[in-house]
Amino acid sequence: MGLDKIRANLVEPVKTDNLQLVKSLCNYLYVFLSKGANKGFTALDPKQRKKDLDSIFAWSYAWGLGGSLNEQGKDYFDTTVKDCFKGVNLPPSYTCFDYFYDLKREKCFKAWDTKVE
Repeated sequence: MGLDKIRANLVEPVKTDNLQLVKSLCNYLYVFLSKGANKGFTALDPKQRKKDLDSIFAWSYAWGLGGSLNEQGKDYFDTTVKDCFKGVNLPPSYTCFDYFYDLKREKCFKAWDTKVE
């Protein structure tokens, strides 16, 4: 669904192909879910693990597929992401591209400006 929306009428300043976008999504998932000392995916509680997985996938989907879009495209794609991932509780203000998922500490979406000035 996301690839169809992107290819239908959205603008990428640097053109990509579908395989690149899917690989990007998978790369984000790999980083989040890889075992290691610096990784935050450590929840043992099944409910928390599901919440984390759903949130990680939503964020990876948004950035992996939509990260190459121009600002107008990101605004439009934000609606698609929020429609696809209603159960994830993405913040309603701004777009999904304005947030990151804090996997290590608070286990919630936080605005980028709390991390980067």
